[in-house]
Amino acid sequence: MKRILRLNISKIAVYGIHIGLFLIGIAAMGKDVKDSTSVIGEYTSIPDEKFEQILINLGYDSGSIDHKVLTANISKVTYLDLSNKSITDLTGLQDFVALTDLRCAQNQLTKLDVRKNPLLTTLDCRYNQISVLDLSKNTALGTLYTTSNPLGTLDLSKNPSLTELQSEDNKLTVLDLSKNLSLNIVWCNRNDITTLDVTQNTALTVLRCFGNQLTTLDASKNTALTYLDCKNNKLVKLNAQNGNNKILRYFEVEGNPGLQCIQVDANKALNSDWSKDKSAKYSKTACQ
Repeated sequence: MKRILRLNISKIAVYGIHIGLFLIGIAAMGKDVKDSTSVIGEYTSIPDEKFEQILINLGYDSGSIDHKVLTANISKVTYLDLSNKSITDLTGLQDFVALTDLRCAQNQLTKLDVRKNPLLTTLDCRYNQISVLDLSKNTALGTLYTTSNPLGTLDLSKNPSLTELQSEDNKLTVLDLSKNLSLNIVWCNRNDITTLDVTQNTALTVLRCFGNQLTTLDASKNTALTYLDCKNNKLVKLNAQNGNNKILRYFEVEGNPGLQCIQVDANKALNSDWSKDKSAKYSKTACQ
């Protein structure tokens, strides 16, 4: 009797172990399924209906508007054109982690967060109502258009690859380009900029800075310059003598009544598209 009892107890113990292992396996399987579902079925919130409709039109989303999109469907997108679509909110953009080219001009945006889009090389956000733009994480940025936004500041110190900048009709009082040594084109017209140092931007070919509050401008180090428009400022001193004025095809400096002398390579205009106020003269010697 005792022997039979011991056998039964042993069998129960063995069965118990098997049942325990089975339950552990089921639990582990359930965890794997849950983890798999959380990755495959993860969604990104898209509150703006017009934004989501574009994603539907592009095939990144489907069905009717439900304010979300599968994250896996957008995580590898590199180019996104949202221009002129009356979008007010770009929440969801943070999950476009592979994005290199973003066009969101002519919308109704009051904010734009691109800190989670570190691969951006082109950003066009012209004609919105953006007052703050943080580009500190966009170190690969090469082309930036911010025209017609109420930006009071624009920090480009983390964007050394920048080659083209269009920041017209903002509210800038300062524009520091000292870290942007690859710049070819700069448009910063119609701001309130009081000083502009381009002496380190030796690759510059086009500089449009008209309609600001500049009193001095030194373009003597910009030997690749073909286009310089600095009209309608408050210039009293302008040095454009870079030793290569023969390629400076367009040079406009009208609307600076305090500017009496313009230092250039010769005592005359070297191209037909040079214009100045009648009271000013060209001089190849340093202006006093």
